[in-house]
Amino acid sequence: MKTLLIIVWVLFIAVFIGIIRAEIYKSEAVDAIVGEASNQSPETMACIAHAIRNRGTLKGVYGSHARHNANEPEEVWDNARDAWDISLYTRDKTHGSKNFGVASDRNVRTNLKRIKAQCGDFYFY
Repeated sequence: MKTLLIIVWVLFIAVFIGIIRAEIYKSEAVDAIVGEASNQSPETMACIAHAIRNRGTLKGVYGSHARHNANEPEEVWDNARDAWDISLYTRDKTHGSKNFGVASDRNVRTNLKRIKAQCGDFYFY
């Protein structure tokens, strides 16, 4: 019983500090990419995909379940699916960034010194 309690405690701590991450499903990632970058190029979508992979979670990503997603054309969805797929095996142009936003975002202005990359209208930090 004591051993089981220790194992459960260690797993809880590992999840809490982010050593063990839940898988991000492709459909959810694509939804977030469309929500964030539907008006951007496929290259910018790939940068968003890299940042999402670097984060390991969709928590805090505005684009997840964005209202406008339902009205986006199939071409945008195809580009987002391709961006998610190619982000698995292409060079990360965001240089490991986990956060992103556009110039008008308060978080971007706050983190100007930490910006690592820019793709399209997005800054990555």
